[in-house]
Amino acid sequence: MLIGAIVTGLASGLDLPISLTMLSHDAPDDETSSKLVASTQIFWQVGVFASYGAAFIVSKMAGATGARIVFACLAVFALFIWAWRTFSQKFKAFHEAGEQRRLAREKSADGPAKVSIKSVLFGEHKKMYLQMFICIIVFYCCWNILANTFGQFQTFMLVQAHASQTFATGAGLVLNFISLFAAMAFAKAAGSTYRNKFFVVGMIIQFLGMFSLVVLRHDLWPIVIAIGVTSIGSNIAGEAIYKVWTQEAFPVEVRSSIQGFIGGFSRFLCGVFAFVTPALVVQSVIKKTMLGFSIMILVAFAFGFAMTRLEKKYHIGQ
Repeated sequence: MLIGAIVTGLASGLDLPISLTMLSHDAPDDETSSKLVASTQIFWQVGVFASYGAAFIVSKMAGATGARIVFACLAVFALFIWAWRTFSQKFKAFHEAGEQRRLAREKSADGPAKVSIKSVLFGEHKKMYLQMFICIIVFYCCWNILANTFGQFQTFMLVQAHASQTFATGAGLVLNFISLFAAMAFAKAAGSTYRNKFFVVGMIIQFLGMFSLVVLRHDLWPIVIAIGVTSIGSNIAGEAIYKVWTQEAFPVEVRSSIQGFIGGFSRFLCGVFAFVTPALVVQSVIKKTMLGFSIMILVAFAFGFAMTRLEKKYHIGQ
């Protein structure tokens, strides 16, 4: 299991930032780029929904049989996607058109300038890029630790509240289906002037979901409702807006590298935190844990809001 987790983690960690950069590279304009990058969250949510659905179907199977069936399906699906992306002539045409537009932009700018992470973060415009980099990485690290806890350990938390395995996976299935509509709503607003309003509302919703577990009893249904509320807020002020910010804030040549670093660093923190997470979400200490998470949401909110101000200041994504 450890070897499998490492291999799939490396593969998906490498693929995600490159895929997003390809989307923004091939898009005909900035508005379309924002919408495309944000729409990936819809399919991300569909993937989570499908995983919970598969887990629900096999939840009553004995031993590891159900898990083996689920991972076999995922392996077949991954192979199909690889073949589609690799050999599709339509995708090839998109990439070629995007490259032609990039070359045209360089030509109109009197020739290409050498672009690297060092020249971006520590070059002529280092103040702008470093400010945005710090805001994005602090926001995403804080948010991702919380999202990882409610995602990876959702079933564990529900079982700790005396739910059956079938109920826990079934609840995850329903909650993710509801969250899918939130992701669709944000994708529609990603290229509009309403994006920052979505961000503020989403962060408030996430805080209320977290803080509710500080003040309410930790029975099964309050936990289910809190997870659902947090998931809705997370889909309109979380992974999707982080992707859009990263793709808009930095030159296309370094987007995948910067996003790969931020994503990899945050997931490393999540992996380390996962060692202690089970001990933090059991019934005896969950109230204190959720208070800490509520404070973490406020920190993420502060840095995310600062990022929206920097976008306005530097006319990014406007």
